[in-house]
Amino acid sequence: MRITIQAVVDRQDGLPPETLELGAVQREQDCDPSSGLGLFIRETHDMLERLQSILLKEQTALFLKSAVRCQGCGERLATKTTRSLVYRTDLALEKRIPC
Repeated sequence: MRITIQAVVDRQDGLPPETLELGAVQREQDCDPSSGLGLFIRETHDMLERLQSILLKEQTALFLKSAVRCQGCGERLATKTTRSLVYRTDLALEKRIPC
């Protein structure tokens, strides 16, 4: 048995939704139930890490898209610096985001 878990990202910008694979679970038919039923902790951690990465990427892109222009007049804002910021999450993911 193979079960694939996917995330569908619908950016609502007119483009078709993007389907991203979070993970796949492979189990043998003759597997002994005492070896574990359901998902293992490592599998859930890996899938949650991928989901968190996708979510952070999408939220950051959406924020940067809205923050690059003045909300009043719509003119592009000046860039104050070009250094990178590092954001760390509870899952110890590290994301480098250009300022």
